[in-house]
Amino acid sequence: MDRNTAAQPYSFSKVKNFFSFKANDKLGILIALLVLIIVSSVFSPSFLKVNNLLNILRQNAMLGIVLIGMTIVIIGGGIDLSVGSTVAICGLVTGYCMHLPPVLTLVAVLATGIAAGMLNGYLVAYQNMEPFIVTLSTQIALRGLCLFLTGGTYISNVKTYSWLNSKIGVVSVSAIILVAMFIIFDAIAVKTIFGRNVFASGGGEIAARLSGIRTKKVRMMTYVISGGMCAIAALINVARLSTAEPLAAEALEVDAIAAALVGGNSLLGGRGSISGAFLGLLVFAVLANFFNLIGLGSSEQQILKGIIIVIAVLISQRQKR
Repeated sequence: MDRNTAAQPYSFSKVKNFFSFKANDKLGILIALLVLIIVSSVFSPSFLKVNNLLNILRQNAMLGIVLIGMTIVIIGGGIDLSVGSTVAICGLVTGYCMHLPPVLTLVAVLATGIAAGMLNGYLVAYQNMEPFIVTLSTQIALRGLCLFLTGGTYISNVKTYSWLNSKIGVVSVSAIILVAMFIIFDAIAVKTIFGRNVFASGGGEIAARLSGIRTKKVRMMTYVISGGMCAIAALINVARLSTAEPLAAEALEVDAIAAALVGGNSLLGGRGSISGAFLGLLVFAVLANFFNLIGLGSSEQQILKGIIIVIAVLISQRQKR
């Protein structure tokens, strides 16, 4: 058998796999995103205006950065329901520290987010508690702490990191940070030993442990990263609003999980990508922007968002079979 003959079935297989939705989730997501953009531009001519397109990333910077941490946790086989409350408590720390030097404020906010992540990671990884129960508990506790510290009021005129809401040319700084962090963490997930260990641990913890991977440490680190992302997201959110609110980022975990699932990540762990999550974010961002442009009410948006989440879970389960 000559080389050309042998190569034909292999090439055909590669082409077949590329166009298989099961093998290539991103193709389906890209098509869906393109359709959404076309529909949005037809029904709302102002959708394609430069200012509107740039605002889509700026308005979703907080969600996008939290989504990075959530995606890593999900790929590692976990879930983090506490991200919204963690963003809120980190925002309050930003407000309480606004009279300190910016570096000290940054350290305090990052320490708060990482501490929340370490608590979740320790209980999940080293105490073998269910991620859902652990992070739901910390969600409730941290939100209660926010309300206790503030009495239900908010801290206004927080200008420490207001430059995060500024622009370089026509592009907002927060949008630049968002895209840069997606690129960095996608490279970490794909090209580093840690990234490969996260996939291995999420795909099969016992097998990963037998192959020499320190699965407990890996799983804990996924939650630490999630907490750190929440801290950065809090700084961006406070900069955009100039206030720190105890009820900030409510239900943020729902949007983050939904975007991760739409982006092809599986709740069963061991499968997905940061780049896919970014596409999922864009799908949700374009949808939300389109709904606002056509004047769709918040209740209708919630209904449609719930439907999208169910569809995403069904697709995820189908692909896992």
